[in-house]
Amino acid sequence: MINEGLDYAIKRKKWILLLGALGFSTYGAYRVCNLPSVVKNRDRAMKVLSALASITEFFSDSAETLGVISRDLKEFIQSDSDQIPGYQIESPNTHPGPSFSDRALDKLFSPAGYGFASIIVGSFSRNMVMAIYADREVTPGSGNPGQKWVDVISDDRWWV
Repeated sequence: MINEGLDYAIKRKKWILLLGALGFSTYGAYRVCNLPSVVKNRDRAMKVLSALASITEFFSDSAETLGVISRDLKEFIQSDSDQIPGYQIESPNTHPGPSFSDRALDKLFSPAGYGFASIIVGSFSRNMVMAIYADREVTPGSGNPGQKWVDVISDDRWWV
């Protein structure tokens, strides 16, 4: 029986060496991947990639919001009603009227325009707060990264 085992090992010598080399290299790769310096760099890279993903998501949400807002603002300014625009498309008026800037100011100072402006500011604020909290989750212990922006927005000089 021992002779049969040795004969089998001699015949399959290449396969045995290949399996041994595969096992040794797998163990070596495992040990290298779990070195403290490699783990530290891997965690740091994951934090950077998570931050980039959060920033990309923020810009994506903001771009979508800006597209909707710009379309609605254009419809609101060009319409004759004081209602906030929906998704109905009406035929534009063909008679000339006041200039674009006059119409924009009239619309924004109307009660419906005030509501429309508050929606815009609310959406921007929501996206900014979400970005600040996403950044705080990605880099815990980094203090308050959005404090400068919050101070700028909450300053009374801008809203008086």
